[in-house]
Amino acid sequence: MTRAPLDRSYCHTYVRQVSKSRDNRVIARLDEEERALLERVRSLTGQNTSAVMKAALRAYAQSLLDERSPLDIFRRHGVVGAASGPTDLSETYKEQIDYSSKHGEGST
Repeated sequence: MTRAPLDRSYCHTYVRQVSKSRDNRVIARLDEEERALLERVRSLTGQNTSAVMKAALRAYAQSLLDERSPLDIFRRHGVVGAASGPTDLSETYKEQIDYSSKHGEGST
């Protein structure tokens, strides 16, 4: 039994124009787990594959656009505001440091 050569042009997700009516389609390979997840979402929502994929793309893009700066990411993960102390510490930290051991003050 001889197999036909494998067409590798479909190995990556891509967008192509399939007709002159500007009908753009996305071709994506899904593994079994992803396909089952898609079917489950379709079943729960009653939406077709296109509607589910469009909603997923919108949600994913929005989540990326919402995190515009490293500060936004730190806030989302609870890093900002995790420590306690003076609110102006970045401006007054030198006043808070005890230099006595460095300069020999207080030693006999």
